[in-house]
Amino acid sequence: QSAAREQDIIARIGGDEFALLAVECDEKGRAALAARIGQAFAEAGVNASVGYASRNPARGLQSAAGEADAAMYADKQARKRQG
Repeated sequence: QSAAREQDIIARIGGDEFALLAVECDEKGRAALAARIGQAFAEAGVNASVGYASRNPARGLQSAAGEADAAMYADKQARKRQG
């Protein structure tokens, strides 16, 4: 929560999985948010896989959530390969 902005929405979506909905966040803001999240995990000693996606109005929020989930699993697999 310390890495999120005041307007962001954070939710536990199951087990050890969380979602952050970055409200009114452009690509530059997303990069800054991602850096803060990564820093917060590192400072806490947490090794986490993270996935990001942007909502496309034509496809909706559910599609973006699926894309972020797929990106998180890809990050998880890449971390396993790196050892």
